[in-house]
Amino acid sequence: MSVPNLTTDSANQAPLRFGEFVALIASMMALTALGIDSMLPALPAMGDALGVKEPNHRQFIITAYLIGFAVAQLGYGPLSDRFGRRPVLGIALFSYVLTSAVAAISGSFVLLLIARGRWEPPRRERAW
Repeated sequence: MSVPNLTTDSANQAPLRFGEFVALIASMMALTALGIDSMLPALPAMGDALGVKEPNHRQFIITAYLIGFAVAQLGYGPLSDRFGRRPVLGIALFSYVLTSAVAAISGSFVLLLIARGRWEPPRRERAW
């Protein structure tokens, strides 16, 4: 009877030291706060630049970000279970940078909402 070989590619790679791991996790957690807190002071200017007439519709930018963040976790969790954390984290960070760049250069409110995670424009409310 032979002993099974438990060595895998991930076991052969150098693990992160504790300080590197803490810095990586803190950086990823800070991205969420930075993504929201950097937009809050700019909401009036962004609404004016993109022609948003209703002041409350500017808040959809934050809502879109939070919805996109929540939906992404539903997808990235099972994917990281299947493919491992490192490749999924790389793809997630790349998509975060890409959608942030699209949001930064967006010329319309709808494109900004799509880049921030909301896939439909805000609806006009009927005045009764």
